[in-house]
Amino acid sequence: MGKKRRLFTGNAPIGGKGLKSRRVARVVTSKYHAIRNEMQSCGDNKERMAELEKELEAIGGTDKYQQASIVSTSHFKTSRWVVKMIEQHLGRSSAKIRVLEVGAINIQLHSVAWLDVRSIDVNSQHPLIEELDFFDLPPEQAFDVVVCSMVVNCVTEAAKRGEMLARLRGHLRSEESLLLLVLPSRCIESKHCGAARFESLLGGLGFGFQAPLKTTPRLFFYTLRRGVSRYLGSEEADKLGGKEVSEDDSLQQPPLDSAPKAKSDKKNPKDRKRKRKSEQADEHTDVEHVEEEEAWVLETRAALTSLLPRQLLKHFSSDFSQVPPTEFCINIAPSLTC
Repeated sequence: MGKKRRLFTGNAPIGGKGLKSRRVARVVTSKYHAIRNEMQSCGDNKERMAELEKELEAIGGTDKYQQASIVSTSHFKTSRWVVKMIEQHLGRSSAKIRVLEVGAINIQLHSVAWLDVRSIDVNSQHPLIEELDFFDLPPEQAFDVVVCSMVVNCVTEAAKRGEMLARLRGHLRSEESLLLLVLPSRCIESKHCGAARFESLLGGLGFGFQAPLKTTPRLFFYTLRRGVSRYLGSEEADKLGGKEVSEDDSLQQPPLDSAPKAKSDKKNPKDRKRKRKSEQADEHTDVEHVEEEEAWVLETRAALTSLLPRQLLKHFSSDFSQVPPTEFCINIAPSLTC
């Protein structure tokens, strides 16, 4: 019987030889998150910030943290779970499946011949991983699969975490496209989040559950599909009770006779003409403003207002600014709800 084929993990990380001990890797990642969390909360305390920066440098900074993450993922085999889910739910085809891997720390997925993978990270550890901030990548529904493993929990702002979940959906191409999301169980089970509330939030954003939740003592694995569009409208969305808004409707101005009639000014017809031109210019500006709204924002807004129960929307719209950085929470910014 031949040897099992192993996924290629790539060359040694940039910045020197990587870690080998799983125990040391766990210590490094724990310290890194603790330091980053405190840096987020120390505000204008420059003296403490300087001390934290030295502590971060002492453990090797972001490079050492990512090396530690590589050691951890080599044990958890997250990439194998990803490949299994893609093959199980999308299958293989003659055309390569387009995959976006967010926060990539290795190139394991690049070894799968039937996948076309774009890997990004803010601090690339390999030439095949594009150094790019996820928030700088416009959501254009270009991918069949998005992989986001242990990334949302690394975002320091609660509102940015909510925005990231919405943006992830905006990168998915069709209703059946997949988001493969992995988060630490301690984050999901946080008193400000909770497993049930988090699942409701995912549903409120428009996601559907493609497979049962997989859990380990430390991790939650979500296999989600994009789900039907709530903004552009479809018969299926209408059946589900979603709020349909066509592009034409979203740009339509109120009827002119619906506004209170202005008193006529018989004495100065030129003033009336100038006033009408000004009103038309204002209308044109309003239409341009609507056109500038990104599709993922409009889609998120329509989904949240039609799918997420009001009580939960209120919870995730709460002000979490006083929550200690060590406690995980998610905020949905007002721009995504109204």
